[in-house]
Amino acid sequence: MVTSTIYTKQQIRDMMQKENSRLEFHKPKHVKSQKWNNYLQVFIDGIGQHFISCTKCHCILAWKSNDGTNVMDKHDKACKQHLPSASTQQSIKSFYSTNTNVNKQLINSTKRKIADSLAECCATDNLPFDIVKGVGFKAFTGNLLKISRQLGSSVSIDEILPDSTTLN
Repeated sequence: MVTSTIYTKQQIRDMMQKENSRLEFHKPKHVKSQKWNNYLQVFIDGIGQHFISCTKCHCILAWKSNDGTNVMDKHDKACKQHLPSASTQQSIKSFYSTNTNVNKQLINSTKRKIADSLAECCATDNLPFDIVKGVGFKAFTGNLLKISRQLGSSVSIDEILPDSTTLN
């Protein structure tokens, strides 16, 4: 029987400070509330912890799924980085992290996910792993990133990738 370890807030802070690669931050699956635009759940070794992190001030908050967004609502009222306004438009500062430890953790977490996805792609399509070193591959993925920023998540990959018969 596998048991999952639940960590304390202080242990998570220590892992953040030490830039522990076991620590990840991302949205839980199946969330619908707009509140999650400003929060990420804490994961250690892929196991969801009972904590979330505010993406504005990087505060660690105790949270369980049955809490819903109550913890977020309370934190938003007290968050020093949260500036109330009549507009629902996010400020430019909300798109980047000022906390380098959290930023590095997010980058490392994303990099691991990309590496796993690329390994699966290469194995599935019988491609060499060093394809990622190619200038063309880097240009292609750079263009995909630009396009995804423009289109957002509302467009499926099948809608934007051309058919192989139309490439020339």
